[in-house]
Formats: sequence, C-alpha cells, structure tokens
Amino acid sequence: AAAILLSPWVDLDEPDRPDQPLASRNCNQRYDFLPRDLIDFFSQATKAQSQSHKIEIYKRLYSNPEDMKHFPPLLIHVGQCEVLYDQVISLPIPKQAHLVVWRDMVHVSPCFAAFHDNPRQQLRMCGNFARAMVPPRAMVPPRTDEMNYETHLQIDIVAATIAVDTSTSMLGLFSSTYLTA
Repeated sequence: AAAILLSPWVDLDEPDRPDQPLASRNCNQRYDFLPRDLIDFFSQATKAQSQSHKIEIYKRLYSNPEDMKHFPPLLIHVGQCEVLYDQVISLPIPKQAHLVVWRDMVHVSPCFAAFHDNPRQQLRMCGNFARAMVPPRAMVPPRTDEMNYETHLQIDIVAATIAVDTSTSMLGLFSSTYLTA
C-alpha cells in the first residue's frame, strides 16, 4: 500500500487567524484560488456530518512522527503559495514519507499541468512513485466480469498511473490519490 497526497487538508479544525498576517491562510490568499469562505464552509460541513455520526474525523490526529509510523509510504506534495501550506508543512513527516514543496505553486497545482512545467514534473514524480509502489502483478490481468473488486481496483490504479504519467488526463487529480496493493 502507498499514498500520494496532493495538497492534503491536514487540520479541518484550524481556525481562521486574520490577526496573523504571515499565516498562509492570509498571506497566500492573493495567490491561491481556494477562497477562505469555501475552506470555512467545507470545514463546518465536515464537522457537522462527522458529529451527526458521533465521530470526530476532523480533529488533527497526528502530532508527531510516532503517530504515523504505521502508515504506508507517502508522497506528499504542497505548493508554497497554498492557503493550506502551514498545515501541510507542520505535519510530522515519518521516515516512510517524502514531502515535496513546490515553489510558487497553488493548491492542487497538478491540475494546471497543461499550463506550466512544475505541475507536469509533479505528475511525473507521482507516476514514478506509483509505478514503484504497485506490484507488477497488478498490471497483468485484463478486465472481465468474473474478476473481483480488488482486481478491478488494481487495474484502475494502473490506468490512473498511466494517465498521471502521460499528463494527458486530469483523472484522479482533484483529490488525494490512494494506492493499494
């Protein structure tokens, strides 16, 4: 198993801090397309939904690398001009994770691969990471009606990896992409 996290939202409970002009939610607002009110809206909606199920999935769970030591290998990408930048770089990075900060890039910058070289490089890095993590057996079987869900998932992962690697499709780029073996 492995995970590629593109601009992950680490702390849904992070308060807006208008009194801190150097916080990324404030100083990067003029660059990033992710508006403050949308962040607050999704945060409130997620909290309301999780509380209705009597769980608190929005709480920041990981405060040190020991909390994440059982995670699979992670590739984490963040843009230096993201409003969520402070959250991502404050995430404790375990040994099996690799954090890449992209200069002058905004939230989920791989979406802009058609327009700039840095997002294309991000996609190539994600494709290389995915190929290194997906076992070769996941690339062999053709799709048939008799296959189980796990085999379908493995084939879909390969298809997504190819799409990401060739930079010809926006498949799977609007959220974090998870790989399972």
